[in-house]
Amino acid sequence: MTVPTIPVIPAKMGEAGAHQEQLYAILSAIKANVEAGTASSLEIQALQTAVGDETEGLVKDVADLQTAVGDETDGLVKDVADLKTAVGDETAGIVKDINDLQAKVAANQAESTATEFDELLEDFNTLLASLKAAGLMVADTPAE
Repeated sequence: MTVPTIPVIPAKMGEAGAHQEQLYAILSAIKANVEAGTASSLEIQALQTAVGDETEGLVKDVADLQTAVGDETDGLVKDVADLKTAVGDETAGIVKDINDLQAKVAANQAESTATEFDELLEDFNTLLASLKAAGLMVADTPAE
């Protein structure tokens, strides 16, 4: 009788890996009984069922976890890498965007003391120019 191979559970599997490691220890004990020839037929059947194959059992569970975790091209590993890229640092990504926005400050403009419309219009246009110069407002497009 062939004793099924118990799959190795990578440490990076986290809590799921820890639970499977407990089951692995139990199954290892049964497997030792099988190899020693002292296992009951129920132990052998339990071992075969628990270990399983590519369609069920630990073999399938480990394969599913490995697929979910993935690598640099797919799965959680890629998702984490993509998030790190999006968040970025001082040179790129969201962190840079936030720093750039914090750095944009319009020049201070004194409160208007205008008493006439033309004076108020001049103060308002000065404010608009200040906002554009700081990059807080899109500059005017040249007239065609």
